[in-house]
Parts: sequence; structure tokens; C-alpha cells
Amino acid sequence: MFRELKLVRGMRADVGEELRGWRWGEPPVAPPPLGVRLSVSEIVGGYCESRRDLYLRRVLRVRAEPNGSMKFGAYIHEVFRRSLIGLRRLVEEGAASGWELIRRFDGEALAREAAEAVGAEPDPRGLARFLAVQVAARVDEVASRSGADPLSVAARAVPLLYVVDGRPLGLTLVRADAVVHGAVLEVKVGERSDRHALALAGYALAIEADEEVPVDAGLLVYVQRRRQAEGRAGGRGPQEGVPGGEEPPHGARALRRGPRRLPELRREVPPLRPLPWRS
Repeated sequence: MFRELKLVRGMRADVGEELRGWRWGEPPVAPPPLGVRLSVSEIVGGYCESRRDLYLRRVLRVRAEPNGSMKFGAYIHEVFRRSLIGLRRLVEEGAASGWELIRRFDGEALAREAAEAVGAEPDPRGLARFLAVQVAARVDEVASRSGADPLSVAARAVPLLYVVDGRPLGLTLVRADAVVHGAVLEVKVGERSDRHALALAGYALAIEADEEVPVDAGLLVYVQRRRQAEGRAGGRGPQEGVPGGEEPPHGARALRRGPRRLPELRREVPPLRPLPWRS
């Protein structure tokens, strides 16, 4: 995961100033006066072509019962979030090496807690353990170059959930799984979709509006429920990112990732506009 993040460090592109998030007060970035704030996923859509689901949720206030796929997605996000928080806390408390970090990290207990929090079944593939191995390698790398100050190592080695206020763009709170090296990282469940790339562009715009710094790249991490998955990121094989084609540790076989350039996606984000809903 961190290897792919390094690839985006030099990804820069010529983006028109009018498409930057910090131009939220002017068209085409300025949102229309809808009178309601929407989430990035609601704008990108994909679950219902007619957007009837949005009408039911936002106008009629109908709360849909989450299905199995939705629960699994919530579970994966919760494991990702809790794992990084727990790993960062251990590093801050003095886990000075990757080996010590792995030894002290209880991924199975964390997975059970995450499943209980979202009402899902724990996934047996050990995503938490896989993340611990990734972070442990990064901790060793950072500590070897910058000393062993725990707070400094934790800040550089372990990214956390990134939350910004989306109100300037007419959005709700925007939650990206992480922002590393100026790139947005987002975990997705299931098949690759262009909607996910559009969502990355939405996150980038929100971060630019809040921080007033350019965000030109993003990274999608795919977690799929089946054992084997066809490789789709960057044209690589099904075990992309795994040395020698070996299976990832602890069965986290379906992680897929690939850097994406965001500037060319900005014009594809569906514009916010009032819709003629009918009851």
C-alpha cells in the first residue's frame, strides 16, 4: 500500500484554476442553492439510476435497512479505521520497531469489535493483520531515517481518517480514508467502478476548498469478497503489489490498488442541480 502511495508523489498535472476547490465561490465549482447538503456518494450515485433512492432518503426520510453488501462495506471501513488508530497509538506509546508493533497488535480482537459495531460478521481473511504488516514495514523505514521519536514516527508512518467540512461545495462532512503524500486514499468494496474515481475527485475538491492546497492524485484500494479477483488496476495481474506473485499475508488476497490522476475527472463529476422529484 505504501509503495503505491510513493508513486503519486510526483504526479502533477495542469489543472485550470477554475476547477480548483478553493474557487468554491465561483462557477463551475460553486454549488447551486439546493437548500440541502449532499454527500459525495449521493452526488456520484450508482445505486439507482433514477435517483429515487435519494428522494426517499432526503425528502421522505425513509431509512433503508442495509443489505449484506452494505454491512460488509461498513465493516471493512471500520476495520481500516480502527486498525490505523490502534497502530498509531501503539507507535506513539513506544512500539519502536515493526516487529514489536506486530507483536502488540491484536488484529483478531479489533476485527471482532469492528464487526460488532456495524452489525456484521467478522471477515476471516485478516485485513487488520495485513494492514499491521504494511504499517510495520513503514515504521521501520521511517525510524531508520529519522530517529526513534515515537510521535514523529507515528505522524509520518500511520495515516488516519481525513475529515473536512464540505459546506463550501454544498456537501456534508467529507470523510476520506486517508490523505498521504498529497493523494487521497479510499477503500472500496466490490468491483471497480468509474463512480469510485469520480468520488475521489469530489474528495479532492473538498480538501482543496478546506486546505487551499492542490490535490492531483488519488489511490483506490479494492477489497473483494471472493477469494480470487481479476486484476484491474493499472493493467497489472491479480496479485498486483505482492512480491513474486505470492499471496498477501493472512488471506487479504483481494486488495487492489492503483494511482489515479484526478484533474481530468473534475469535469466528469455530475453537477449539483435541483431535480424535479415527484411523490
